[in-house]
Amino acid sequence: HAIFVLIYGKVVYNYSNYLNLSVYKDEFEKMSINEIINGSKDDKFPGLINIMLQYLESVNIDIETRYHLEKYIEFVGMRA
Repeated sequence: HAIFVLIYGKVVYNYSNYLNLSVYKDEFEKMSINEIINGSKDDKFPGLINIMLQYLESVNIDIETRYHLEKYIEFVGMRA
């Protein structure tokens, strides 16, 4: 179970709602939607865009499909 909580424009994420949250407070990270999508400035989190691009590099897809996917991913990154 995942927890996503929006607090003052920041998203707090943790993997399980069954945890004693005070014990695991170091596992939380406040991130904006932009940081979640594009990655954090301090490189603690690579961002979903970079994870998707790494995945595209690892699969065998044709050049045209990859081009269209990368353009759409770029669009989503700009909107974040």
